[in-house]
Amino acid sequence: MTQEAGLGNDANNHVGLWLDFDNDGDLDMFVSRAFYKLFRLWRNNGDGTFTNIAGRAGLECDVFGQGSTTADYDNDGFLDIYVASCYERNILFHNNGDGTFTNIAGQAGVDGSGRSVDCVSGDFNNDGWMDIYVGNYDWNPGDPDYGGNPEGYNRLYWNNGNETFTNDPGITADRSRTIGSSIGDLNNDGFDDLYTVNSSTLNKLYENKGNSNNWLQIQLQE
Repeated sequence: MTQEAGLGNDANNHVGLWLDFDNDGDLDMFVSRAFYKLFRLWRNNGDGTFTNIAGRAGLECDVFGQGSTTADYDNDGFLDIYVASCYERNILFHNNGDGTFTNIAGQAGVDGSGRSVDCVSGDFNNDGWMDIYVGNYDWNPGDPDYGGNPEGYNRLYWNNGNETFTNDPGITADRSRTIGSSIGDLNNDGFDDLYTVNSSTLNKLYENKGNSNNWLQIQLQE
């Protein structure tokens, strides 16, 4: 039903994210695009069709977008969007709550660029604020034109809870040419672990050692 839904005329798309950006109860879709760049925000019309409103939402920027993830980074009740870019600075689109977004990556400290191709969100330290992990693909680690890029490392941004983030140097020391990542609590200890899929290097599983912050596990029953 792609054509009937109005979603069938795009190419060179990289990642599609389901999110209810306007809190109207139905899922919309954000699409990051590469060679044709201009992103898409497909608003769900509630009747099986979608309308691209990226332009008036402030999302139709000229950036080579690849990985993307969504979370409510400032806990204001509206989902924000983070985009990893392979050639330009990374983007954090703050959801203004009125159908528009504003790029605040620079002031938030998450606009680093090291040929970023992947990103994922999670509350890795259980402090109630969503953090961001960014996978960078450093094309030729031995080539000084690329391998010498000081921003070519993978990054874990801790959310400070005040619309700023701090890069963790312990994680950014990894230069694994990451092209995909996923999180999940693999050992049921209450803390999200991280798995990275890498090109030309071995995949990696990072166990989250946790801290003293509380967590709650719920099993739903009928």
